[in-house]
Amino acid sequence: MDDLLHLDDVGMADSVCEQDDTDGGDLAALAWLVEAEILPRLMLAHREPSRAPPPEPVAHPDILVRRLVGPGPFDLGAVVDGLLGSGFPLERLLIDLLAPAARKLGRLWEEDACDFLAVTEGLGRLQAVSRCLCSAMEQAARPTGRSVLLMPCPARPTDSASRSSRASSANRGGR
Repeated sequence: MDDLLHLDDVGMADSVCEQDDTDGGDLAALAWLVEAEILPRLMLAHREPSRAPPPEPVAHPDILVRRLVGPGPFDLGAVVDGLLGSGFPLERLLIDLLAPAARKLGRLWEEDACDFLAVTEGLGRLQAVSRCLCSAMEQAARPTGRSVLLMPCPARPTDSASRSSRASSANRGGR
């Protein structure tokens, strides 16, 4: 019992010392010590870090565009994981989600609904998402020995269409 006198700091030494020296008193003091001192410290030491609420699932190009031009940091990994976990084939994601999102970004620029910086940042984020998805598609492909040469047209400023086509071709077994 003498080793429990340090509990005076929290005001419990008096109640511990007033108890009998029977086994019941020692057990009550031990129970209090475990419940009041040890368990709360263990709970604090092993609590899980708070997590942000899961992002809204990206099932529509408008939702994707809102996340692309939205303020603050952009979690590329979460977006790509959400798209890959949506159950849609990669080819459909590129054609039915990313292409309309790119067109929507263009309309936002033409209609002056977003400034230059927001559209540029959104397009950069969209390109990063596209590269991750195309990379995943190319890694999942099984080569069959067929190949095709894809090049951007000289009149077109981007090669995102050829990148998507290359990934789609690779998915079908071509190179």
